[in-house]
Amino acid sequence: MSVSLRKMTLTTAAVMATFSLVSCGNGDNGDFAEGEEWQEELVTPGVLTIGTSGNYAPYTMMDGDEVVGYSIDQATALAERLDLEPHFETLEWSGILAGLAGGQYDVTFSGELLHTAERLEDDLGWWLADPTMEDGTGLIKLADNDEAVDHIDDIPEGATIAGVQGGAQPQIIDNHFGDHIEMDLYPGLVEAMEGLRAGRADYATGGRLVLAYFAQENDDLEVLEGAIEILPGSFGVAEQEALFDVLNEESQAMVEDGIIEELQLEWFGETSMPGESAE
Repeated sequence: MSVSLRKMTLTTAAVMATFSLVSCGNGDNGDFAEGEEWQEELVTPGVLTIGTSGNYAPYTMMDGDEVVGYSIDQATALAERLDLEPHFETLEWSGILAGLAGGQYDVTFSGELLHTAERLEDDLGWWLADPTMEDGTGLIKLADNDEAVDHIDDIPEGATIAGVQGGAQPQIIDNHFGDHIEMDLYPGLVEAMEGLRAGRADYATGGRLVLAYFAQENDDLEVLEGAIEILPGSFGVAEQEALFDVLNEESQAMVEDGIIEELQLEWFGETSMPGESAE
């Protein structure tokens, strides 16, 4: 089993460079007997309780009364491998991680939780699973905005950038540009796009993959060239050690078995596996 990132600190870049993904799961729950400690740590017996926003397409979005998306399929596959029933609870992103820390959910699947320095170093009340993909922070603009720049490195001083409250990308953008820009935060990325269209922001920020999806689905949007800080990403797990170990192990088995890669191709039309950008 891989070394858990909940126990890592960013002491050197070499820690991440030498990180190893070694799977022990087999996909049929054969390694995890009934009545073990991890099952007793579930919020509800026999159920994997999952927090998600439902407004961060294509990771998590509403189709009528049903929540669908890449993160939803990933969480469902993980639950089924452990003979658990997946149960999704939807709420605004800003409350999801607090709910995880407060014991309302076993896991969060609502887009990738990027492994930022703050998340790796701080005691958040929840733990990061080992990476299942990687993504960079990007920017998107209105396609007919002739005054907007085409490359992320050319963002002018005083630009307003819309983002998701509590998300990693606004913090990454703020760290990168500092006082040269203004952030305009919203409950979800859909709302951030509405702010962009309404003229309250010059650009909107999000993960590179999700912005490409928005541009593909909406002719009025265009992704800027370039990306900031490509980082590994995964999902959040409640601070329950036995449960964490089982979920993390089986998630890495999904990476090794090619299931994560298949889901990425289905939802994004491309793959973004851990370490892929360095190859």
